[in-house]
Amino acid sequence: MNKKEDFKNTERAKKIGRILNIILAIIFIFGLNILASKYYLRKDLTKNRVHSLSPETLAYIQKLKKPVEIFVTIPSQSPQAQLSETYLMVSRLLKEYQYATRNNKNGKITVEYINPFKQMQRAHQIAVQFGVQKDNSIILKSGNDYRQINPTELYTSQHGEIEKFKGEQVLTSAILNVTGSQKEKIVFIGGHGEMRINDVDPLRGLSELNRLLNTYNIETAQIELTQTSEIPSDANLVIIASPQTTFLPEEIAQLRQYLSDRNGRLIAFLDPVAQHGLDDLLYEWGILADDMLILDSSIDFKANSGDLILRSFTNHPITQFLEDNQLAVLAGLSRPIRPDIASPLDPRRTVTPLIWTSETSWGERAYQTMAAMQFDLNKDLKGPIPIATLAERNVNSQLGINIRGGRLVVFGNSNFIGNNRINGLGNRILLQNTINWTIDLNDLLNIPPKTLNNFQITLSQKDLIQTSLGIFAIPTSMACIGLLVFLIRKR
Repeated sequence: MNKKEDFKNTERAKKIGRILNIILAIIFIFGLNILASKYYLRKDLTKNRVHSLSPETLAYIQKLKKPVEIFVTIPSQSPQAQLSETYLMVSRLLKEYQYATRNNKNGKITVEYINPFKQMQRAHQIAVQFGVQKDNSIILKSGNDYRQINPTELYTSQHGEIEKFKGEQVLTSAILNVTGSQKEKIVFIGGHGEMRINDVDPLRGLSELNRLLNTYNIETAQIELTQTSEIPSDANLVIIASPQTTFLPEEIAQLRQYLSDRNGRLIAFLDPVAQHGLDDLLYEWGILADDMLILDSSIDFKANSGDLILRSFTNHPITQFLEDNQLAVLAGLSRPIRPDIASPLDPRRTVTPLIWTSETSWGERAYQTMAAMQFDLNKDLKGPIPIATLAERNVNSQLGINIRGGRLVVFGNSNFIGNNRINGLGNRILLQNTINWTIDLNDLLNIPPKTLNNFQITLSQKDLIQTSLGIFAIPTSMACIGLLVFLIRKR
């Protein structure tokens, strides 16, 4: 009896010991994970340090004084392979932002990933809260300020192929924007029958554009030059949208002083027929706005509504995405806007046509007559015709360094930014890129984009078999050894 009792006690003690060992192992693993979540080290072993934040970004975000919330509505798995790749790149990058601010008590960066297909209610809530679409967006929020980032802003492309990932540059710029370190202001000129930012009219209203600018945390205002002595000093950009009457000489003087003396930025949308009075100012910048109406005889370049379909773009940051992705622009009645070869030479100035009409188009000079309009070689302007042109100047500093000066972009059409057209075809992207380029949005930071390297390994069937055997050989052999030890111990 005593031997049996001793045997039972021994077995019972062994069982209790095993249970305690299991419990201690679980406690150890749990505690180790808690410590690892708070105290850990991340090391980027990639050749080009693709997953590391630049020193400039680290210097900015580690001194944040306000928390930043980031909402990502890009699905992790999408029928579009590029979106899935974007999610992967963005999620990896945001982990670095979170890690860099983990010890910042007042300025932590938190991230919430929302699958718009599985979390429909949450995605709808975010869309309503920030006035954005439900999917494929990145929204940054700090306090009452917020900024939206679209996937198209994260890449640079060349000849239709994505070349570089500039996510860090865009995200850091957006963080500075919503935390108040960097905020832009766009001033719209009024007093000449221009389109207004608070107008909801489908044709002449800019309320949709104003909403778009708000998602970029850009402040907007509308002023009349006759009621102020100069353009506000905090204006990063001035927009003239479809003036119906001519500017006064004193107003022209204000615009000239803003562009030249203050290296200002101006975008003008000039419709045909309407007289704007800006010819002298445009002449100084090497741009000519012809008093013509652009017509096109080909149905391939006209929509059912009669609008022009523009598909020809110059290789420029403003239009590169449209060119690479074969996106067209939908525009109504338009006038030619082209480089003025008669303007005075200025070595500091660069003039670049942006958008062209088709070869079957022409600029009709006698558009005011009631007769049927046909191309006249002696009077009219033969296509393709520039419909948008930009000019920029460099300022030479005392140190011999070229500094970006004023920038002027002129479109021969305004209705493509109106409420009923801004979301058609590539209109919104064109406008968004124009604003971003004109005010150097996302380019103020000296953060280079990361080159995307794609590696491809070609294996023969023999190589594939040998590789597969090598992969499975080690775990299989370990499993066999373990089974052998188990059988020996059982005996």
